[in-house]
Amino acid sequence: MGRKLKFRGWNINLKRMENDLSVRSWLFHNLDQSSESVIMQYTSLDDKNGKEIYEGDILKTVYPDVLFVVEFKRGEFICEKGIHIFGRSLWEEAEIVGNIYENSDLIVQQPKEQLQYNNVPNNVRTPR
Repeated sequence: MGRKLKFRGWNINLKRMENDLSVRSWLFHNLDQSSESVIMQYTSLDDKNGKEIYEGDILKTVYPDVLFVVEFKRGEFICEKGIHIFGRSLWEEAEIVGNIYENSDLIVQQPKEQLQYNNVPNNVRTPR
C-alpha cells in the first residue's frame, strides 16, 4: 500500500490555513471561488509530537538553536542550509514550531523567492 497523498492550503486572500485538502476539493474550491491558495503536501512523516509534517513547516531540530524549513527540491522533501542537510530519518525527532505563512516572523523573504533568515543564509536560523 502506497503513502496517502494529503494536502493543506494557505488561503492568500483570507490569510488562513485550510487543512485536510484533497486534490479534488482544492480544485473545486479554486474554480468555484475567487480566492488564491498555496498548496503544501504532507511529507508522510510526523514530528516527535505526532503532528503531520507538511511542506512549508518550520522544524526545531536536535541541533540547538537552529530551525529548518521543509521544502520540496530536486524531487524530494528536504531541510537544508547550504551543504548541511537535516536528514529525513531525524525528522521524527524534530518539533514543528510553525509554518512559513502563519509564522512569517521567524523568516525574512529574500529576492528570487528564496527563504532566508536574518543574517543566516538559506533556511536555517538561530531563534531570538
